[in-house]
Amino acid sequence: ALGRWASEHDTLQAFIPPGQPWHNGFVESLHNRMRDELLEDNMFEDLNHARALIGAWSQRYNEEHPHSALGWLSPNQYARQWAQHHQ
Repeated sequence: ALGRWASEHDTLQAFIPPGQPWHNGFVESLHNRMRDELLEDNMFEDLNHARALIGAWSQRYNEEHPHSALGWLSPNQYARQWAQHHQ
């Protein structure tokens, strides 16, 4: 099912070997932060509740969280700055 969905949406899948998280460090970092800041402290009542909490966390992460790899800008700040310089 996932392979079909990826194909229909022109999405490339990359499978990382078990026990080698350094192959996908950015995603591993995001997963760790999400687990520490959201998943460990919340119990989702249902799918809509999970979507609401994850959406709020994602918005904070993208708007407010500075990233060392982005020159201590938030992802949205970095995207706006990049867009201004590449018009």
